[in-house]
Amino acid sequence: MQDMTREELLARYQAGKRDFQGVILQYISLDGVELEGVDFTGAIFNSVTFESVWIDNRIVSYGFINCNFSCSEWWFCRIPEMSRCNLQYAVMEACYFRGSSVDCDWRSSHTIGAYHDEFIFERCDLSETRESLGKYHLGPEPYGHPGFGILYRDTLDRDGVFHSGIHCPLPTRPDPDNPIPF
Repeated sequence: MQDMTREELLARYQAGKRDFQGVILQYISLDGVELEGVDFTGAIFNSVTFESVWIDNRIVSYGFINCNFSCSEWWFCRIPEMSRCNLQYAVMEACYFRGSSVDCDWRSSHTIGAYHDEFIFERCDLSETRESLGKYHLGPEPYGHPGFGILYRDTLDRDGVFHSGIHCPLPTRPDPDNPIPF
């Protein structure tokens, strides 16, 4: 495995390289970066930021398009926007999910201590995914329900059941100690 800086990653990408299997990216910013068709199989992302940027008085979200993250590890990262990506067997610990994942394959992935803030899974395959609190859980599960803060649109759930339309896992019975704020 090879440590790589932001500058080295972007220089190699600009030069046409798309194979970054097993690289280690840590303590770097990929804010405002969009990568397409990159193979990050087995890569490690440790404390990498992926923030949106202001361009021409509007917020633009960047991320990954058609990338392979199978068997990758993510620690303490903000999960970026993703489209048509493979995240099979990826492990994400203490990560912050905000934005969306569209047409992505998350089968058999595992999130540990994740925090979801209005994250959208759209046309994704979440079959056999697992989620647990873990040692570095980022915050209390709001309203006593894990998964609040996640929207699903035309997505296969953990059990491989397809849900057409929009699905939001709100509690079925209100908890008087934790009312829903709307």
